[in-house]
Amino acid sequence: MLRVYSDFNCPFCFVQHSRILQLGLENDIEWRFIEHAPNLSSNVRDLQALQRLNEEFSLVLQRAPGISISKPEFCVNTRLAILSFISIQISHPHFAYAYLSKLYEAYWQQGKDISDTIVLRGILSHFDINDLVFHDHAEELQNRWQQQWRSSGFNERIPAISSSENRLLLGLQHVDNIHKFCSNSPKVNLNLGAACSLQEKSHLAILNGTQTISEKIINPSFFELHFFTGLNDLIKNMANNRPDLIILDFELDKSKNFQTIELLKKIPSSALKDVPVIYYFNQSCEHPDLAVPYTLGAIDSFSWNDDFSFIHAKLKRRAIDSRKLLQLSQHSSIDSLTGAYNRREFNLLFDKLWRISCRKKLPLSIVMVDIDYFKQYNDHYGHLSGDDCLIKVASLLKNNAQRTSDIVSRFGGEEFVIVLFDIEASIAEEVVQSMEAALETANISHINRELPHRVTASFGIFSLFPHPDISPNQALDLADQAMYRAKQQGRNLIYGERSDPLNYRNAD
Repeated sequence: MLRVYSDFNCPFCFVQHSRILQLGLENDIEWRFIEHAPNLSSNVRDLQALQRLNEEFSLVLQRAPGISISKPEFCVNTRLAILSFISIQISHPHFAYAYLSKLYEAYWQQGKDISDTIVLRGILSHFDINDLVFHDHAEELQNRWQQQWRSSGFNERIPAISSSENRLLLGLQHVDNIHKFCSNSPKVNLNLGAACSLQEKSHLAILNGTQTISEKIINPSFFELHFFTGLNDLIKNMANNRPDLIILDFELDKSKNFQTIELLKKIPSSALKDVPVIYYFNQSCEHPDLAVPYTLGAIDSFSWNDDFSFIHAKLKRRAIDSRKLLQLSQHSSIDSLTGAYNRREFNLLFDKLWRISCRKKLPLSIVMVDIDYFKQYNDHYGHLSGDDCLIKVASLLKNNAQRTSDIVSRFGGEEFVIVLFDIEASIAEEVVQSMEAALETANISHINRELPHRVTASFGIFSLFPHPDISPNQALDLADQAMYRAKQQGRNLIYGERSDPLNYRNAD
């Protein structure tokens, strides 16, 4: 029996799977899926990971020109997909390979987020399986595969094929070479092909003002260490690159009456929201009260005089747990198609910002966005292209609302809502104008409409100083009315109102 070690987010593994299918060998293979990049997340924009994806995808296009593959717009974590595959392998073995293929196709041909439980359920529905249930032994089996992959001479590379005679074929191989290897031919070329390697480092954000902690306690060979002198420094530099853990100097936070951990838990940021906090007791804290961190909301603590291997094991386990919880929590708050907040999470965040604005008398702007003639777009280009259009529009909206307090949410269908907190009305108008300009620059073709033959949107803005005499829903309704006025006046417009109404427009 041949064993193939793969990961769903590796383009070389996707091509290798396609070539095995082409040879009709899929039923002669024992498929073992491992995580070669456990720190990836579809909702964390890791520029280094995206660059690596671009490079690997370009190489695949050169090495496998006949394979149908599309570059995804994001890097995806595969843990839930792997656990779901193992569970199907146990409960419905006759569907296992077909499900495996659907998972590969979903990411590498349809650009879907296979870390999203909604997407996984959708794939399972093709097999009349109505629920996503992880088998009790799925994680145990996956961990065993992971350990075998790391200890079997694969040099931590995928794809990898091993035989019962302990022969190895590493990396993406030509279809003829795969055939020779599988048929036990002596003429097989065992040279290493293009491969993905292990990318395991977890990211730790350290708030202690110095870098001495790394030299004495945390080995940078195992962790990516990011040092910050204060919370504002952390927010500024990590808002779009979520760390796995935040290490907080206990004495430093104590000197600030523990305001840092309190503020961390109130940040309405998609990247820093709910990042676990671990307190570090330095040398000046000789007899720490180890119960205090838990009462403050930290998940753990460690001390400068703890055993190194103990600290390493603790941080590694906590980082893995952080990623697992992130995957599950993200998709309860994120729209699975566009990556914007969903309606439920929007309501929670908007209510929080509204109360802060009322209490501190801060300005706030609500922006309703509706894509013009979207039904005609779907009718002409099809719903898959319509989904792609929604993804592109959501991306440019998010790219122009990047402050940690900005909220971009899919409100329903082709409609989005944006909340710009603690910002003057005139500045909010400039932000919206930059969004309209970005949409124009994107130049998404739409010939099934009147001029201009590109995708446009109507924007409605309502700016105010929130106060108890008006409810959040009333303010949303006023922004919605402004958007409909933009529609009525010809579409492809920005129409804004303030508490003291001011109308303006921006047309082609």
